[in-house]
Amino acid sequence: ALPYFERAYTLSGRRPATVLALAQCLRALKRYEDAIARFEEYRPSATDNAKEIEETLALLTDLKKRQTEK
Repeated sequence: ALPYFERAYTLSGRRPATVLALAQCLRALKRYEDAIARFEEYRPSATDNAKEIEETLALLTDLKKRQTEK
């Protein structure tokens, strides 16, 4: 699915919905650094779900730290 989300991200002009979808895909693939970058890109658009995005970013930051400690 990742190549499709990456293509949609590019073709949509980085529309917030596609940024979020790509971020979620990257998170599922445990590509935490890339997921953090996309969630941070999405953050200014997060009006209804700002709290959830902040919580997700905190979780991903912790997971990234744990991943690099191994």
